[in-house]
Amino acid sequence: MKTTLSRYRHFNRLTIICALIAATLPASARPMQVPATRIALDVPEGYEVAKQFPGFINENTGASIVSVEMPAAAFADFQKADFAAKLATNGFANVKPGKLPFPGNHIYVTAEQATAAGAFAKFLMIFADEKTTAMLTVNVLKADMASGKTKQADIEKMLATAHLTTDAAAALPSTFTLSYLGPFKAAGALGPAQLYTRDGKLAPDKPDPGRAVFVVAPSLAKSAIADLPGTSKAALISMFDLDAGTIKSQGAVIVDGLEGYEIELEAPRRSAAPKALAYQLILRAKDGGYMRLIGTADALDQDAPTLMAEFRKMAASFKAAAPQ
Repeated sequence: MKTTLSRYRHFNRLTIICALIAATLPASARPMQVPATRIALDVPEGYEVAKQFPGFINENTGASIVSVEMPAAAFADFQKADFAAKLATNGFANVKPGKLPFPGNHIYVTAEQATAAGAFAKFLMIFADEKTTAMLTVNVLKADMASGKTKQADIEKMLATAHLTTDAAAALPSTFTLSYLGPFKAAGALGPAQLYTRDGKLAPDKPDPGRAVFVVAPSLAKSAIADLPGTSKAALISMFDLDAGTIKSQGAVIVDGLEGYEIELEAPRRSAAPKALAYQLILRAKDGGYMRLIGTADALDQDAPTLMAEFRKMAASFKAAAPQ
């Protein structure tokens, strides 16, 4: 059987393609725990618990610290699969493995990524105990690193405080609802992404690169999105080879009173065969940033055309939650 990493790989990409804006990490910090998880660390002043993803955000700057919880067995799988090498083949540049002043066994990698929102330095740490594997990603604007505004030593000092608590923290209310799921079931969260699958499982029982999945993921920053079509295509380029594919339809839509842009396409996946059919809707959020809804299926799946129609219905049923 292939590794847990191979089963979660396409979900991790959906997490990292969200637009990210980062800023300085203040010297002072205090212990905080990520809602609905056992993950905790000393978070810099100015950062608060994020409502739209599991982690922390500085609302004034858009800076983010993103967390993902996985089964304990995933840690060994990440080690066997060479996590740094996997990043280098999945849209990351200047990938470098390293070590942190962390008391336990861990994986630490720095990298860079170009996104629709700009170029970012990324700092990824993976560690585990007997029950849980945790991944933390700190995203920093490359310009801040180059200017010395943010220092790598400060980021690494923060990550070295990470640990897993005895109990999970209470969950925050969901930021959205889908009133129509069709043949799909809620499968849980992976980072900021909420997943829906036909069997209701987060990961398949056996590797299935063409598995049908619907995902709702928020942008991690609340910066205004001026160009919805451009942002939509940039997000798809990170997943699919659009030059070798076909956009079947695209255009502006309104869902739940929010401006959006939808695209349906058939194109090869960047990370694995087979060719996929995909439906994507990006909605401009009222308080800045956006919500991304995307459904993908194997183009050879006999149910693929029907699934595209189901994805559209699911997206059309989206409703943002009222502010808390």
